[in-house]
Amino acid sequence: MEGITMWTQNHTANWLESLDEAHREQDLRQAREDSREQCQRYVERLADIRQQRQKALAMKREKKEAKEQRDRTKKEKLTQKLQEVGGLWKTPSEIERQLLSLQSGQRVKALQTQLTFRRYVLGTPNTGKILNVMAGGKYLSAEKLTANLKCVLRQAEDERGERQAVQQVSGQANPLSSLSLQAEKVKFQKIAKEERQRHTEAPKKRQKTQGGTRSSRAVPNTPAPDKPEDLISKRVQHLIEEFDGSSKWYYGIITGLKIMVNVGKETAPTGK
Repeated sequence: MEGITMWTQNHTANWLESLDEAHREQDLRQAREDSREQCQRYVERLADIRQQRQKALAMKREKKEAKEQRDRTKKEKLTQKLQEVGGLWKTPSEIERQLLSLQSGQRVKALQTQLTFRRYVLGTPNTGKILNVMAGGKYLSAEKLTANLKCVLRQAEDERGERQAVQQVSGQANPLSSLSLQAEKVKFQKIAKEERQRHTEAPKKRQKTQGGTRSSRAVPNTPAPDKPEDLISKRVQHLIEEFDGSSKWYYGIITGLKIMVNVGKETAPTGK
């Protein structure tokens, strides 16, 4: 590859053409004689490159393992210190109770242990440097550390509340589980199959609904489904024609289907 690059960039072909026949033959003969030595040098250089790469990878792996070992040792020491101060303090009232049980000289170290454990062991984000135990090259006071720890607890409580709210909203947005929808679909498929065997064509009807008329006409460019049961659990939009001639689109999710047999068969989707 290097030879090809040099041949192209140095315009060796043009240079050879500029030589007379005797000099050109002499240079080509010398190049052929030197090619074996150059190939040997390339092989040796390639082996050296591979060795350097392996050495670099080994050093990188050793540094990673050493860092992991330091982190494990640090976490073990922090866990031991945490046990010495009564474990992890989880509420503001517990903070006050634990501080009262300690001497004034031990409170700063206990608070430092609580904040450091949350930062390096639990992985709590150090937003606004709230988990730092020093500022401006000086250790923070017990009052400041206490306020920071209580703030961390409030943030954690707020995050838990937000997650619970999101989960609750998600559960309300999908009140029907996939299993219940599948059971409803299978049930309707069985009923629809029996009805299709009895009736070959369903008449078009218009149904009276509260506040207007629900039209059985298909929306333009939207063909009627061959298997209405496939609509279960799907999001749909439905056009309602009011008595005054106006119309309005409504959106919802199909949760079930009804089979109504009178003169013929008509399938009416139900949803929310």
